[in-house]
Amino acid sequence: NKKIGGILIESTKNKQATAVIIGIGINIANDNKKQKLKTPYTCLDDISTHATDPCELIANIVNNIDQGLTLFEQDGLKAFTDMWNQYDHSLNQEITVATNQTEMHGINRGINQNGELILSVNNNKKIYIHSGKIEKTAPSTPTIDALNHAKDD
Repeated sequence: NKKIGGILIESTKNKQATAVIIGIGINIANDNKKQKLKTPYTCLDDISTHATDPCELIANIVNNIDQGLTLFEQDGLKAFTDMWNQYDHSLNQEITVATNQTEMHGINRGINQNGELILSVNNNKKIYIHSGKIEKTAPSTPTIDALNHAKDD
């Protein structure tokens, strides 16, 4: 498993509206230096049999985001939780979550309709995490930057 990109989503909500900022980074081509990073990484050019057209890739991403935002406006996050949990490579596996306050170990039980990671800890107690850094317990597995603030069940 190697990291090919990342997504950062931040949102804020007031009485009138919700604002969302979405940042997406995708490794299309690696530099020749092969930097030594903690997380193993790759790029599209290394794993694809044909050259990646950045303009076509961006157009596809923007179109999919537009469709996703329309669905989100209609149904909220519940429209995506099943699909998220289907593709979550660390679902039902032991993970470590580092937040600003602490580091927690437990079993990843997916996300809820609020977008919070559900971490099962001692005696199946559930902790809901808004943001922080998630790592699989296995040392060879890449990390996912996602989370950082926790609240108890």
